[in-house]
Amino acid sequence: MVLAWCCLRQDWRHFHAAGIEAAGLNGRSFRPRRVGLLREYMSMRRMSGTG
Repeated sequence: MVLAWCCLRQDWRHFHAAGIEAAGLNGRSFRPRRVGLLREYMSMRRMSGTG
C-alpha cells in the first residue's frame, strides 16, 4: 500500500503497489511538506477512529 498526497484533489490517496505500472520524476520536491502532511494524516485517522 502506498500513501500519497494528491495535489489535484488536495487529499490523501491510497494505492496498491502492485497496481503501479510506471513512475517518473517531475522535478518537484515533496520533502519540504512531508512531515506536516503526515502529521495531518495521522491526526485525521485518530479523529475518525481508524488509526
